[in-house]
Amino acid sequence: MKNLIYIFLLLTFLLSCKQEVKEDPNVFYTCSMDPQVMEKKPGKCPICGMQLTKTIVTPGSSNKSIKLSETQLQLANIKTSEVEYSLIGEGLSLRGTVVPNEKNSAVITSRIAGRVDKLYFKNEGEKIKKGDRVYDIYSEELQEAIRQYLLVSAKANQLEEGNVNYQQMLVATKHKLIIWGVTENQISNFKESSANAVVPYYSPEDGVVTKVLIEEGDYVEIGSPVVNVDNYSTLWVEAEAYPSDMNDITIGTKVKVVVEAFPNEELEGEVGFQNPELNPQSKIDLVKVEIPNKEGKYKPGMRATINVISKQKKAITVPEEAVLYQPGMNVVWTEDTSGAFAPRMVETGIKSKGRLEVTSGLATGDVVVISGVYLLNSEYQLRNGSAMEAMPGMEHNHKAGDMKDMPGM
Repeated sequence: MKNLIYIFLLLTFLLSCKQEVKEDPNVFYTCSMDPQVMEKKPGKCPICGMQLTKTIVTPGSSNKSIKLSETQLQLANIKTSEVEYSLIGEGLSLRGTVVPNEKNSAVITSRIAGRVDKLYFKNEGEKIKKGDRVYDIYSEELQEAIRQYLLVSAKANQLEEGNVNYQQMLVATKHKLIIWGVTENQISNFKESSANAVVPYYSPEDGVVTKVLIEEGDYVEIGSPVVNVDNYSTLWVEAEAYPSDMNDITIGTKVKVVVEAFPNEELEGEVGFQNPELNPQSKIDLVKVEIPNKEGKYKPGMRATINVISKQKKAITVPEEAVLYQPGMNVVWTEDTSGAFAPRMVETGIKSKGRLEVTSGLATGDVVVISGVYLLNSEYQLRNGSAMEAMPGMEHNHKAGDMKDMPGM
């Protein structure tokens, strides 16, 4: 009986010592890299595996600025830039493709009818130089002309001029061979054996083989295409434009071209071709701009952008990525002298080359966040439990474009 009493008293004592621990509803554990993660107990981030840090979330808090630790700033890649005036232009950007320039294209054709005995260029993309041997041809008509030339040449050297003017005949037979594509050097080296051999033909062009049109053993006629060649010394950038865009584009319009593979190089040019007729199906116009390619680094098929600049002005501009778009408002994050970040609503204007004009909300000297705005936005909502439209202090603090802020005014 005594043992039961002791056990009862011990249980009563233990129960009386136990205190109910209440969790603070405002305490959360979050990740500096993934602020959307909110856990009620310490541990590791389920997304990146980093150790969670303790934070206090106070719904309805009126604190409109936030501060980040040095570690958070580095991990979030927060970067800032001081606001200043710069030139920005209203313009038009057309997406296009690099294509061959027809002016540089050439077709090596057969100068005489016959059978192609050997072809020396068989693959597209092969480089060809002026004077390279392209093909050998056997032609009975050509062989007869060679035999006639050799015969007249022998007569002209052996006989004195009489009733027959062999020198004049020699000039005529030689001229026929030249018309048929035989070179002066070949003619001077003709021998009796040449009349029974194939005759080589040489390239009159430098360039790249773009198409091989025959095969060995094919019979060709006079003028039959053998090989297409393009030297690619200049190229077209070809782009499509809507009729509404064509108000700013005419033949001779100055443009700047950026080939996608070389984003840091800007080529100046002008519109050299504008299709006088719209595509009957898409109702889209076609424009072309010629670009130089002496080094041969631009290739047909590369993507490119044609930038048509109509006019430029001085304005406050920020990188496009600095502006956070919310329903009914555009927001940038600014940094004050204490290192705190706060949102500010702005009005924007034209966009050009990755920059956006700010017409209201910023002034020169302000410091804006240009990298990491989404993390700041998430961190703010995490701490305040509110959407962006509920942020306090979202008034326009400055009017961009005030004359007193303009440099030189």
